[in-house]
Amino acid sequence: MKHTEWLMDKYPKLRDEPSAKTFALIEQAKDRTKGRMLIILSICTLAAVLLAYFLAALSSQFISLDFPIVFGVTYGLVFVLLGGLQKRLERLVIQNKIIELMGDSEE
Repeated sequence: MKHTEWLMDKYPKLRDEPSAKTFALIEQAKDRTKGRMLIILSICTLAAVLLAYFLAALSSQFISLDFPIVFGVTYGLVFVLLGGLQKRLERLVIQNKIIELMGDSEE
C-alpha cells in the first residue's frame, strides 16, 4: 500500500485537504527518517552477505560446484528475500514518523 493510500485510510479528514499537504507530510517523514533507512539498509546488506556466505559454505560441501558460484546464487536469493523485509521495515518507519508528525500537527 502506498503511503498516500495508507494515510487517507488512517486519517480520513485528510481527504478534504489539498494533495500537496499530504505529499509534503510524506516527504517530511521520509526526510526525517533517512538515518534510520541507512541503518536498515546496512543491517540488511550485512545480514544478506553473512547468511549467503554461511549457506554457500554449507551447501558447497554437498554440491559439486565451486564456492563462488554457490555464493553468488545464494546471495541473490537471500538478497531478494531480505530486500522485501527491508522495504517492509522502511514502510513501517515512515508510517510511524507520519503518525508522530500528525500528532504534532493536531496539537
